[in-house]
Amino acid sequence: MRHNPSVTSSALRRHPFPALALLAAVCCAAAPPALRTSENPLARLPSRSAGRTSFIVSPDNNHVAVLMRANGRHVVELDGVAGKEYEWIVANSMIFTADSSMLAYIVQQAGSMFAVVGGVEHKPYFEIVNTDLLISRQGARVAYCARIARDGQQVVVVDGQESQRFDRVHSLGFSPDGKRVAYAVEQGGKQYFVVDGVAGKQYDRVAPASLSWSPDGRRLAYEAVREGKAFMIIDGAEGTPYEQVAKGRLQPRRHAHRLCRRARGQGHRRPRRQRNRHP
Repeated sequence: MRHNPSVTSSALRRHPFPALALLAAVCCAAAPPALRTSENPLARLPSRSAGRTSFIVSPDNNHVAVLMRANGRHVVELDGVAGKEYEWIVANSMIFTADSSMLAYIVQQAGSMFAVVGGVEHKPYFEIVNTDLLISRQGARVAYCARIARDGQQVVVVDGQESQRFDRVHSLGFSPDGKRVAYAVEQGGKQYFVVDGVAGKQYDRVAPASLSWSPDGRRLAYEAVREGKAFMIIDGAEGTPYEQVAKGRLQPRRHAHRLCRRARGQGHRRPRRQRNRHP
């Protein structure tokens, strides 16, 4: 771009703020570049009068799933290809995996509920709890909690593999990297966490909402109570007992993890800062 000294000097004399005047003169002298846009149609959506009820787009914007209703039955069209017809498909259950490789949704049929993941039907159950499918933040993992019978026990299904039966399941979740899975359970009057299919130590109570993963997914912590004393459990090891643990989470700090916690009557307590030592 060529600079016009006459325009710039004239603007400087007239404007009380030389820097702003200079900027205005330069902007006015240069023509803005033309804005170019393009369109890439993903799919042609049928109208609602034709039976469309809802649709979703994959995270990579390359796939479209449309829930259709016709003749009293439901079917999902993925990229224009219709799947199997069912009595009922839960509309808000449709979800793509994080890598966009699979579509999952929940079906109600013949008095049962089951998940369809990547076109494969899972085992039917009395109910999929909260009609909710959980996907990992990375990869293509799918998990959900299912009830065996009315007011009956529950199981956790991860990537199609069923867990043992529990009285109740809470706070099912994947680690940030999607490689691990954990959830809290109630069994026989006790509560504990199950991590990667391995049951942890039993307590009088665990706080499902207290589960905290480190950002890399390698470590986790949660709160537990036994005989009136509260603990922070870090990677399965019990911390110091307190009257109450108000909040705990794993935080990265200079390549190390620290746990922030607060105990009633003792103020804030934090582990001492640890230096990185190299051999």
